Amino acid sequence: TVSMDIVRILSFHLQIDLSAILDSVTGKGFMDRIETSNYRFSHDRVQQAAYEMMSDERRRENHMAFGLAICSHALENGNDELLFTSVNQINRGGHDVLSDPCKKAMIAALN
Repeated sequence: TVSMDIVRILSFHLQIDLSAILDSVTGKGFMDRIETSNYRFSHDRVQQAAYEMMSDERRRENHMAFGLAICSHALENGNDELLFTSVNQINRGGHDVLSDPCKKAMIAALN
């Protein structure tokens, strides 16, 4: 499940309108809109197929980049729920994805 808060944060970070993309994917039946605040894949197999379309390296880079973007927003706004989500994404990326020692130290402090 992806919240609209995360969609807005990542839209800003990526400079694209993720809401429009997710609405299009939802219209094709690959995702469902839950009330007005969340999206989820319509089936586990759809999620699995989307995930497997990326290489392992690309998936890990995405997890790290998305986690860092969400973390920055969470820390600025004192949002513990988003901070937890961001650390989860960062950990799925793995510390070896980063080359910046300052970011590695920040991640170590978050865990």
